[in-house]
Amino acid sequence: DSNALLSLISTSEYAVEDGGMLALDLSPSNGNVRGDGVNANATTTIENAFRVKNRGTKKIELDFLESDGSFEPPGVLRLESENRNLTVELVPSDRNIEETNGVFLDPGESVPYDVVVESDTDGERGDEIGRRIKITAEAME
Repeated sequence: DSNALLSLISTSEYAVEDGGMLALDLSPSNGNVRGDGVNANATTTIENAFRVKNRGTKKIELDFLESDGSFEPPGVLRLESENRNLTVELVPSDRNIEETNGVFLDPGESVPYDVVVESDTDGERGDEIGRRIKITAEAME
């Protein structure tokens, strides 16, 4: 929700706000872009796909949560399709994924995220990762 205390803001045609939620849509059904998804046996990077902004009054630490726990390193998300032919990472644009010790935002500060999609040669047309992820913010003392 772009108006919440932890705001998710679309900054690309791939990040679509729908019903107060932000969705990443790289599929052919996304009417905002041309093409048929991502190429097989390739890495596709969408720089600055969306931003996360702290609209609160305290410094926060961001994290991604799924029903089975959080992801490592903090502030970075990595998902795979069921057949493992497709991998999607959400990475802070200005940070190296291996060097991330968390994403911290002061009040009013935001961080852009890149979307990195890796597809292997066995990828089948229609592979997708359709999961809901919660982005949390823990206030710092």
